[in-house]
Amino acid sequence: ALACYQQAAAAGDVLGLTNLGWCLEAGVGVEADPRQAVVLYAQAAAQDYMPALTNLGYCYAHGVGVARDDDKAVECFRKGAENGFPRAQFLLGEAYSRGLGVERSDEDAARWYQSAAWLGYPPAQTELGRCLEFGTGVPQNIQQAVKWYRSAADNGNAPGQCCLGFLYESGQGVEQSWQEAVRWYRAAADQDYPRALCNLAWCYEYGKGVERDYAQAARLYLRAAEQEYPRGQLCMGLCCERGRGVPLDAIFFSVDGSELGLTPGCRVDVAFYPQINDFRGVRSVQLQVVDLRHAMTRAQLEQSIYEKYRRGEPLSPQEAQSLLPTRAEFVCLWRYLERQCAGQTFLEDTLARIAQKSARSGGQSERPNHTLVCLEVMEERGLISLERQSGRVQITLHRLEHKVDLNASAILRRLREAMQET
Repeated sequence: ALACYQQAAAAGDVLGLTNLGWCLEAGVGVEADPRQAVVLYAQAAAQDYMPALTNLGYCYAHGVGVARDDDKAVECFRKGAENGFPRAQFLLGEAYSRGLGVERSDEDAARWYQSAAWLGYPPAQTELGRCLEFGTGVPQNIQQAVKWYRSAADNGNAPGQCCLGFLYESGQGVEQSWQEAVRWYRAAADQDYPRALCNLAWCYEYGKGVERDYAQAARLYLRAAEQEYPRGQLCMGLCCERGRGVPLDAIFFSVDGSELGLTPGCRVDVAFYPQINDFRGVRSVQLQVVDLRHAMTRAQLEQSIYEKYRRGEPLSPQEAQSLLPTRAEFVCLWRYLERQCAGQTFLEDTLARIAQKSARSGGQSERPNHTLVCLEVMEERGLISLERQSGRVQITLHRLEHKVDLNASAILRRLREAMQET
């Protein structure tokens, strides 16, 4: 195939130029050469071949083989979009969604997603579904979100399959069904989509729609963690901490647990160094323990840091960083609150459930203290009223006519200042 593309490209054929460019960009059948790929895309784009023009725009948008230039990327996407090429329409929608090369506009993003979705482009169908699910740039319409997620899912789009699975899990727009949720999570997980891997792992961990299987849950979390997906890394760590699906055999010499004041089930901090051991022809890695002490759980440690912060005590840079929420966490929580408060005066629930549900709705890691800090910042900036009532929180949303700058929060400023201290 590569030889054919080379011959076609030499003859100036736009499809040959584009396909050869893709091989050089991706390193398929030939050593990767992104710079030459850009040259070939530009040659085909000069003949108004929209797929090549869109690929050239993608290279500009991501700095592949050429210096990153958002303005040139949008110029390529817009021409392709206006000529009816669905991938260009989708990428132009992405540019509007992120404010890259254009002024950020949810409405324009949704409009271009819709154009590409109607032309059958699965990634755009998924993004249009998200817009409809959360009311981003278009009126919220869960039933239409289901329709577009299903179109994307039926076309094999992993994010669409995962989003459809979550609607079945939560019973939004469809009848709640753990079995259907698992079916769609599995379809997306088979494509190694990290959010789906974590959602399916959670189902195995808690026996939702499948028989509980800690080992399978750990395997799925690990696959997500290996992609550096934060939730997968966190959940894999928790599996190790809790001993779920990842058993550890240990042999103790010289001292037993009772002498250290330890009993079965204790959590400990361990200082060790690894060493290679050869015994009867079998080589293994052993961990030589040099210190062993009682330890708090991750949740207990995070709670102690939060309580320290609430008392106004100085925080170390590491402690401040552990409490500082990301922008994505704020967005995820706010969208969750908007959905839950629609048609009612307030939301009342435990903090743990709010943290879990909001995180899972947006593919974020579940961190209750981050959720609480987010809520306190929102309260400080006038977005919500927050009341704590014996283990539960009551949240009332305030509909403001103006934009709110969360970065002006005194809470966030204090955490960032603590992170800079040495």
